[in-house]
Amino acid sequence: MLTIVLVFINHSNRGLERKLQEQQVQIQNGNVSQQVGRAIVQDAATIAVNTNNEELRGLLNKHGIQINATPATPNK
Repeated sequence: MLTIVLVFINHSNRGLERKLQEQQVQIQNGNVSQQVGRAIVQDAATIAVNTNNEELRGLLNKHGIQINATPATPNK
């Protein structure tokens, strides 16, 4: 009887482990997506500043991203 209970518990644990692994994969994928998104926004902001692109600044601003920088001046 104890063997049957242990087999059942072991089977239940495997199911929980699979679910946990799936959740961990989803969390990791979300972290990667956030990193990529953050990098895209930073690059877009840099381009907007360096090229003085008001349309791109407006697009970023429309989505709550304000740029308070001026273009870098090259050293001579």
